[in-house]
Amino acid sequence: MSLGVVWNYRHRQETPVDFTHFRMNTPAFSVARTTRTAIEADLLISALRSEGLHPLDLQTAGHISLGGADVSYHIQVPTSELDQVAEFLKAYDESAAPA
Repeated sequence: MSLGVVWNYRHRQETPVDFTHFRMNTPAFSVARTTRTAIEADLLISALRSEGLHPLDLQTAGHISLGGADVSYHIQVPTSELDQVAEFLKAYDESAAPA
């Protein structure tokens, strides 16, 4: 059991909360792609979700910072979906390429 405490503003007191149900019950996650901007990462995450895949939220996934500035963002997916994601991203790249 993972317990935490949340401040309850309405009752002005701390309330113990069981955070066990917040844990992800999925296989390990793998980085499918790294993008340079949060907007690009968010767009790809949305596209993956529309295909029925399960990428991590941008706020949960890792990113790389240098000197306090975000440099790149990881798009992480369950390892079991990595092949499907790779195929989707390849088709996505080909459709976005200039004609």
